[in-house]
Amino acid sequence: MHNFIGRSEGAGMHLHGKMSDRKIDGRTPEYGLHQVKNNLLCENARSDVYWGRPSTIAGNVSAGFTAAFDRQTLELTLSAANGLPKCAPVPQASYDFFGHLREGPMTVAGPFNQVPAQATKLKLWDGMFHDPASPWTNNPD
Repeated sequence: MHNFIGRSEGAGMHLHGKMSDRKIDGRTPEYGLHQVKNNLLCENARSDVYWGRPSTIAGNVSAGFTAAFDRQTLELTLSAANGLPKCAPVPQASYDFFGHLREGPMTVAGPFNQVPAQATKLKLWDGMFHDPASPWTNNPD
């Protein structure tokens, strides 16, 4: 819920339902019941697959926005000139990626509370990378 999934070699979402009639410890496993809500799906190589009924698939967006990721700076340039469609909030995701509270009766898909109309660089990481050979760490201990 509220993910950004982009440029995958396969589908952004590939969920299976019932694959066989097998039993585990004598019981038939539950299938489906997937909750796939409010995700931004960007330029994935294959169409999404949602198998397994009953599932809830709602509020996912795969068009109407542009995004580019810079691996060197760990910045995502994101925009939606006409805004993103509003979707119902998911109680389990009441805060966005940056820790901002999602308020109100509606929100937008993806990990960010707002998606700017103009191309905007979002810095996704300010910390240091973990390098086991380096004497520098993020751990203050």
